[in-house]
Amino acid sequence: MRKSSREDAGSGERSQSDDGSFRERLSEEEPAEESTVHNGDVADKTAGEDAGRGNRDDGSRTEVSLEEAERQNQLNSEISRELEELESLGRTETGSYEQASFSFTQNGDVKIPEKYTYVKPKTELVIPHDYIREVLLRGSGFSHGKRRIYGIFDSVSDPGERVKRIKKEYGQGGAGWPIDGYGLHGYDTYHGKGLRFQWRDEEGEKEGYLNWNAVERELSVLIMTGEYYQPPKAFDADVVSAVLWQEPLDKFFNKGFWQKIPNIALKEVLSKDYPESSKIQFVERVFQTGMFSFSSSSHFKNEYDECEVERHEWGISVELREKSLTRVGS
Repeated sequence: MRKSSREDAGSGERSQSDDGSFRERLSEEEPAEESTVHNGDVADKTAGEDAGRGNRDDGSRTEVSLEEAERQNQLNSEISRELEELESLGRTETGSYEQASFSFTQNGDVKIPEKYTYVKPKTELVIPHDYIREVLLRGSGFSHGKRRIYGIFDSVSDPGERVKRIKKEYGQGGAGWPIDGYGLHGYDTYHGKGLRFQWRDEEGEKEGYLNWNAVERELSVLIMTGEYYQPPKAFDADVVSAVLWQEPLDKFFNKGFWQKIPNIALKEVLSKDYPESSKIQFVERVFQTGMFSFSSSSHFKNEYDECEVERHEWGISVELREKSLTRVGS
């Protein structure tokens, strides 16, 4: 029975008494030895021995610290690897590179700057020349703007005066269009610095400004090379086939006005037996140009191409394209 009691005490198990209750069997003969097994802090001697061997609780805490250290080492390795990748951004075969900018947050994390956005674009001092040509070749944004700008260069010799008139022709306005990926997607004149160009590239949204003096110089080159605008050549309606212009002109006289009243009035007056002079005077009043004139359409298509019918103080002109040449008849 004594041997069994020691085994129970050494194993730390409990034994059941005759009355069904449980109690721990502790050996009265070897309390120090059993204390060593159950609690290393009871006696000084055993405490010293435990200190030499290492306390179980301390060993458990050391094991957790090693895991934390391992995680910290992995984190430091990842940060070092990312820093090396950042330093290598922009390297080319020739060895040149652009240092990537980054900063550290309060907790020590690396913060990479976000790309430039539409709200906060990057302002560039140099605008890609292809974008300048593309915008200028669109004209001023108003009807017949390219024709009027061409007339400025044809009639005004002073560059300073041309700049003033070009700025007035563009006025306040602009245009924008959606794009997929990178490229030019808009321009405007709202900021008082000339033409503002908006485009997108690898860094994000960007903008650049071209002052009006530079606009005048660029337009001068485009006009001299014949890329900007080709003035129409007059044609004789009796020589040029009417199939090219008669149908658009009929559409203009019959349905050219946006309102129905002038169209109805023209048909009514011209169908009556009025004096010819009265009919001419009525037609001039309906087709007059100015602030109080009726608005009308100007672009009409036929099976060959598009014709542009325009009203003037001296009469009506029709502009058509024949073999890529623009011709005007009146």
